[in-house]
Amino acid sequence: MTREMTVCERVRARAQDPATRQKTAVRYYDSLAGSATTLSYDELVRIAERVGRILRRSAARGGDTKTVSCCGIMLEDGADLFVCQLASMFAGLAVLPLSPRDPARRLVSIFEDAHVSVVIVRNVAGESLLREVGGDVKVWLADTLLAADTTTNDGSLVSPSAKDVSHVFFTSGSTGRPKGCVASHAALIAYCDSKNTAHEIDSESVVFCASSHMFDPHFTDFCSALVAGATLVSAAREITLAKLSGILRLSGATHCLTTPVLLASITDVESLRACPLRLVALGGETMSKSLAQSWLNVGIRVVNTYGVTECVAYQSFKEITDPVREDTRALGDPLPGNRFIFAAEPGDDPNIEAQPGRLAELWIGGKQVCDGYLNRPELTEASFRNGMYRTGDIVKMCEDGNHIVVGRRDDQVKVSGQRVELGEIEEAIRRTCGIFIDENKCVLNKYKQLVAYCIGDCPKGVDALISESCRFMVRKEVPQHMVPLAFVFVEAFPVTPTGKISRSTLIDRTVEYHGGDCAVGFGKFGVDVARIWSEELGVDVSFGDCHFIAMGGDSLAALRVVQRVKTLVIGRDGTTGGTFGEALGVFSPAELLQRPVLNDYARFIRVHTASWPKYDSDADEDKDGDEDEDEERRLSRGSDVGQRLLFSATAAGYENVVKALVAAGVSIDPKSGSTPLHLACSNARLGCIRALIECGASVNAFGTRRRTPLLAAVSTQACSAPIIDVLVEGGANVSAVDEDKQTALHIAARVGVSSSVIAALLDQESMSKTKASKPKPRLGINALDGWGRTALHWAAVNGHRNACKDLIDRGADIAIRDHNGETAREIAERRALCSAQERPKGGRPSTWGDIATLLGGSGATKHLKASFA
Repeated sequence: MTREMTVCERVRARAQDPATRQKTAVRYYDSLAGSATTLSYDELVRIAERVGRILRRSAARGGDTKTVSCCGIMLEDGADLFVCQLASMFAGLAVLPLSPRDPARRLVSIFEDAHVSVVIVRNVAGESLLREVGGDVKVWLADTLLAADTTTNDGSLVSPSAKDVSHVFFTSGSTGRPKGCVASHAALIAYCDSKNTAHEIDSESVVFCASSHMFDPHFTDFCSALVAGATLVSAAREITLAKLSGILRLSGATHCLTTPVLLASITDVESLRACPLRLVALGGETMSKSLAQSWLNVGIRVVNTYGVTECVAYQSFKEITDPVREDTRALGDPLPGNRFIFAAEPGDDPNIEAQPGRLAELWIGGKQVCDGYLNRPELTEASFRNGMYRTGDIVKMCEDGNHIVVGRRDDQVKVSGQRVELGEIEEAIRRTCGIFIDENKCVLNKYKQLVAYCIGDCPKGVDALISESCRFMVRKEVPQHMVPLAFVFVEAFPVTPTGKISRSTLIDRTVEYHGGDCAVGFGKFGVDVARIWSEELGVDVSFGDCHFIAMGGDSLAALRVVQRVKTLVIGRDGTTGGTFGEALGVFSPAELLQRPVLNDYARFIRVHTASWPKYDSDADEDKDGDEDEDEERRLSRGSDVGQRLLFSATAAGYENVVKALVAAGVSIDPKSGSTPLHLACSNARLGCIRALIECGASVNAFGTRRRTPLLAAVSTQACSAPIIDVLVEGGANVSAVDEDKQTALHIAARVGVSSSVIAALLDQESMSKTKASKPKPRLGINALDGWGRTALHWAAVNGHRNACKDLIDRGADIAIRDHNGETAREIAERRALCSAQERPKGGRPSTWGDIATLLGGSGATKHLKASFA
């Protein structure tokens, strides 16, 4: 029996064949302008073999030779990405895609399962991320690796066998830990041949690779195109997302496999009628009938394909010819070499097949079935049996012979085309938000929004601030597509008659997201941006603090929004000049996703667009427009997101959210300006004050105008004696003064705090006198500020009679004169006689007359007038 060749051997054969060696193997576009990077089969193999020798030498180390040795590739795009994938296989290493956007904790989990010998990164940021992850691994910068010279035979290449591991792709795990699907070279070549046969890909084809490098279709599109002798075309990720139509035309692609959502971003389908594109295959999600029809109308074949990573990319093929009559969810036929088994309920025995009209669980057998999960024997045993894989997908056995995928048996869902275990998200929420969330259940609702329903110590419903804080913390644990769009707090979860939590009820619920009271800024432009958001998201966007992601926005919705905003700003036919990449900059979907609050995004566009639209209402825009640029710079710093959330949670009094944010690494002591503790004090949030002090916040830090937290605390009438006690117990300096030389007593008297607060401040003075050991600085009741005034002066100025009485009772000197030569009594008498415009709003003359009497003067207005006369 002839041994089946691997992808490596088939590609080498193409490079050695005179008929194909100079044929273009890979073509990569950095932009829609300028030339592409191209590699012939000969060039690709020569470079990959040279790099493969370096990788093999870098990965050489002792240990168990049975361990799968992986090459981590942390490159998101570029021609060198494909070189490194092929080089890894030439070196006998398993290709392991890694994302520089993944949180460090997820990478740590991957490294715990995978024996990663070497990692290739794009830049120093990737190196820094790997240092955070830790571990003994050789790291190569891609440019350095490709430029390295090999002059020895060290690290000679190998010819991987069919049984060797070709690649490992990690998917979401139900236990909160991702799991690695291990595929052999035999399974990989089986898929390549099956796909090429079904999709009719040959040496004349041009295959456009539209998937992210983190999806196995990216790797398998590359491999299958090379096996067929075709040309593989790819582009910078932002081009694929924002200009798919343009790159398909420019590249001359004949085949494209992508998701329905990405294909739907093409609004000018008619422009592709005369292009070479022959077939679009859609997987990952259900395609709409209208989408299929729009492509059929221009003469392009449409295919529905289904697949699981555990059986290498895709395993089915169903051509759609009449979307009106056909069910676009139909599974279709298995690709050659695959076998579908429809196990009767409960689906755990593939030997018992379901009858027509009934539900069944899909099992897959054949050449593409993977070897299992990397170093996870218990999971492998549960899902892989006798060369078959149990998918967990529920299929309806139709009477007409069609098979329709209708759902999942477990808690796995599809988000943005990626399989996600809800249990992994729930575990991440428990780890990061467990301080204030007792229980949580995640669902993908009927609007395809990922929502977390929670029970815990928070206001019921959707609170914009709490949701954003939760997303910020969970994002440190899982990739962006696994972060819930909203966190809904409920009294209790709905249950089924058997007492189990009813996810179906949660799925059917509508999430009502509300912004705060912040008005939409930037005049008519802000209103127009809000309208665009409303139309694209299908919800009312009427507040300036509405959050794009929380209201259901994703990368594709962002793409639609920025395209419309660009038209709004520069016109449909306008350009911003420069290359495509430069023009894309401000109007990139990433810019919206990085600043998802409406007013923040509107500010960003205004600051960075020279051709600012001249709306009639420009004069009515925010008065702080001159500060927009500084504000934008502040918002652009990633660390400020956590800081902003911490300040907001503190102001709102969400002490447990504050604790969780600090635990997530948000700094409690910014390098300049007021601290969260200042804000907690000025808002009289006792719980937050305690929490921040427990977390190590400085009680004597200087904020604006050199105010300490204690000075901030007494600046509001809501201040209470327990707040003073907590701060002093934490080490607050009671004698601290601000830049106006005002003590806490000055500020408290000026504001008119309660008698208990004044007593608490003065009691600290008494305590400092009685301490035997080291005397503390005293809070002088008659201390003078920058205007030469005492606390009593300020109480009199602002009409706070009770404060005046409290101070007099504690020994305040009523005879002290300020820099204007006035005593507190004389100030009160003057205020009693002045015009209404000179008194605080709503102040009555009798208020100061009473104070004058208290201070030993004549409170009657007529007597005062006579004395002054």
